[in-house]
Amino acid sequence: MSSRTIFDLPVEDIVVPHIGKYLTLRDLLTFRKASVACEYLADAILGRRTKLTIPPWMTAEHFEVITETCHRVRKVVLDGLDWLTDRLLAKFLQNNPLLEDVTIDSCCGISSRGLRPLAMSRELRVLSVPKIKFCDDFLQRLGRHNRRLRKVDFSNVCRFSPKYLQSFLETQPCLTVIDLRGARMDIHSSLFTIPQVCRDLEGLYIDGCFGVTEAAILNIVNKCPKFCEISMDCYIPQSTLDYIKSKGIYVLRKPAYEAEGFFM
Repeated sequence: MSSRTIFDLPVEDIVVPHIGKYLTLRDLLTFRKASVACEYLADAILGRRTKLTIPPWMTAEHFEVITETCHRVRKVVLDGLDWLTDRLLAKFLQNNPLLEDVTIDSCCGISSRGLRPLAMSRELRVLSVPKIKFCDDFLQRLGRHNRRLRKVDFSNVCRFSPKYLQSFLETQPCLTVIDLRGARMDIHSSLFTIPQVCRDLEGLYIDGCFGVTEAAILNIVNKCPKFCEISMDCYIPQSTLDYIKSKGIYVLRKPAYEAEGFFM
């Protein structure tokens, strides 16, 4: 009797859904180097991945393989990848138009240019880009093409202006979480825009921002019925803090950012 191998199994019916889910990115990238048949099988498995977390050990060459094979990704995490460039990122984003949840954190080679395909995405719902050097043009494009974002994390980003932040928020009625920690800008006008537009807001994180007043915070507390958590380091009278807490809102008072990590 001849022995059967993994290559004799139906790829789409057995290998990809039942075996592929147990293989890590490292497993697949190593396996595909063994032979042409291995490469075909590994690429078939990669092509079905909808969630990706790119680990620190991966190289630009590995990422190019991922970009060419993975076109169904809906959630991706790119964190601390010093080799990631605007060109590499833009191509990956262009090849994955179904992205809904994107985290790009502390990737020093990324700017508005690399993020541009995201600004055109109508599927995106969660965007987390802390410590990424994007500017007003990205915010303007994003607000123009996507009005259904639910969560944004722009913490430790100091390259966009208060005017464009406010204009962006005016286009986002579905936002539930806004993180601006360490943005180091005057957000006074934006704070008054939030309860007018983002009525479903649940969490607001504004440590390190300027222009935060008692009146602005109370306006949000009183006009956003789902609001349940706020982080801030500005002065607010104790009586006001007690009132906010009495409404079941959790107040974080310790700064949640590190000054050393800020971008100038």
